Amino acid sequence: VRQKYANKIFSGTKTVELRKNRPRVTKGDTILVYVTSPVKALSAILIVDEVVTAELSELWAWVKKGADVTEEEYYDYFSDATSGCGIFFSDVQIFPSPLSLKALKEMWPNFHPPQGYYYLPSNLYYQVLQKICQYL
Repeated sequence: VRQKYANKIFSGTKTVELRKNRPRVTKGDTILVYVTSPVKALSAILIVDEVVTAELSELWAWVKKGADVTEEEYYDYFSDATSGCGIFFSDVQIFPSPLSLKALKEMWPNFHPPQGYYYLPSNLYYQVLQKICQYL
């Protein structure tokens, strides 16, 4: 997530993430939030409450209160799409010490920040959380 939007998530003004393509997430899934440059760190964890995919005007009605973007920014983002996705989330837990890209690469030498999403198999997910907890 870009720093601008991560700050909105962390402050509580943004409660829905917008995506052009629906990721493979469902209600109850956990998302680890990696903040892009200049932060370059795994910074929080949150829980998916609902995922909505719809035509743009219908989706705007769903997300306008929680996306923390103007209508113009919304339509600019989706300018090349006919539909979009809103990922509603809650229970944002901000790490007291973000896990830097350098630290992530020390733990997992082949780690590269995802361009969108990186899906962890459930067995690896618990290993990752365990390592994060040990580091913090």
